Amino acid sequence: MGLRLLLGSGRGNRVRFVLMTVGGSLGVCCLAIVLAIPGILAAQDGRIVGRQSVSPTVQSNGVIADGYPLTLDRTDPYGSTPLTRVFTARGTRSVEPPPGLPSFPRVGEVFVSPQLHELRRRNPALAQLVPGEEVGLIGAEGLARPMNSSRT
Repeated sequence: MGLRLLLGSGRGNRVRFVLMTVGGSLGVCCLAIVLAIPGILAAQDGRIVGRQSVSPTVQSNGVIADGYPLTLDRTDPYGSTPLTRVFTARGTRSVEPPPGLPSFPRVGEVFVSPQLHELRRRNPALAQLVPGEEVGLIGAEGLARPMNSSRT
């Protein structure tokens, strides 16, 4: 009956009905996007926290406990995107490798993100910023932005 009333009420009412329908649809889409943003940011923050290395603990006498792997993080610009490099030194304690890596790299070895792998393939001079033999790629769980990431 509502459809019959709409069709019989004239062209102006049909246009108003279409505009209201489109406007309501756009409002619902905007609301869905806004409600999804906190979940996206929380997932990204969780991946970033998961990539943080294990810190050595400080003993009661102020001495740093021996044996933990040491890490050094460096972020340099590469074009318009930051290039983050994490250097590791093995410790004597057995510690799980970071997320996305099967093991800690040995001396002279590097694990790179899929995007950095492509950049190194296209630009061999980039090997000066990331020296070493590439032995594998970092898995998605080790990347802050795993899908079509603009960061390396």
